[in-house]
Amino acid sequence: DMLRKLSGYSYAELAKIIVDTPESNWKFNHGYPQTEHYHDANTEHYSLYGVAPPSIKTFADKRFSKWSVAILEQRPGMVIPLHQDTYYKFKQQNDAHGQEVVRYNVFLDDWHPGHYMEVNAKPIVEWRMGDLVRLTSDIPHRTGNIGTAYKYTCQITGVERG
Repeated sequence: DMLRKLSGYSYAELAKIIVDTPESNWKFNHGYPQTEHYHDANTEHYSLYGVAPPSIKTFADKRFSKWSVAILEQRPGMVIPLHQDTYYKFKQQNDAHGQEVVRYNVFLDDWHPGHYMEVNAKPIVEWRMGDLVRLTSDIPHRTGNIGTAYKYTCQITGVERG
């Protein structure tokens, strides 16, 4: 099973962040790679950088020697096409060139119909809040929201402790 569980996380942590964070702090982004099928109109998402729910901060501090965090909001009708992460920005900002960088994708809400993630050509659905999947730079993955509820995930990127 690809999914692991993050202990101590509750939806109240996300709700507090959404309520306490000004809309202007969320950065408007697009998913890549862009192609004839995937473009600005269907790859929109919003990112909140540097804000970690308390349980995720605790997890990251224990697991990583250096790390960064982003919360992603994917609205209905939006996708992020199949890609592999290079962690270029993290490596640049954290002098981590030559080190293995990994990403944990944490589901911040229970699965809703129409929410989808695919990792190594295997679908992930019916997750529970706090479930997470570990990604490395060689793992292709994609995500989509063809449901009616916003989809929230948290990405923890970093260098794991030995």
